[in-house]
Amino acid sequence: MRMRTTKAKVDEKWRVLIPKEVREVLGITPNTTIQFIEEEGKWYVKHVGKDPLDELVERLEKGKIKRVGKPLLKNGNEAIKVIRQMWGEK
Repeated sequence: MRMRTTKAKVDEKWRVLIPKEVREVLGITPNTTIQFIEEEGKWYVKHVGKDPLDELVERLEKGKIKRVGKPLLKNGNEAIKVIRQMWGEK
């Protein structure tokens, strides 16, 4: 089994730029959630997809969710406000 390695630096705000090669292999795009897994002293990174709430907000903002029947909320913007309030955002 061939092992590939790459390096990345941590900046002063603890951020790491994921190398392009790794992003492409794992399918990581903006707002993608990744998981850090420790197994027997070794750490791994796993792509787990976009956060479902972020995806819902994104779809509401783009108007991709169609209302069916009587809506609980008047429109996507109202839904986004409710979601942000739930998360403590303004």
